[in-house]
Amino acid sequence: MKSKFLVIGCLFLLAMVLVLVFIFGVSFKSLLPWGIFLLCPLMHIWMMRNGGHKH
Repeated sequence: MKSKFLVIGCLFLLAMVLVLVFIFGVSFKSLLPWGIFLLCPLMHIWMMRNGGHKH
């Protein structure tokens, strides 16, 4: 169930970025810093998903 919501969420974010770029004319270079800024906490969530203690 979690993976279904993750896929739907990722597709929604991708659709939002495509709308911003192609419909509203926002340049990709202006979205790149925000993408990196949002990627950092997402990577922490994905890396620590299992408690971070499995080796």
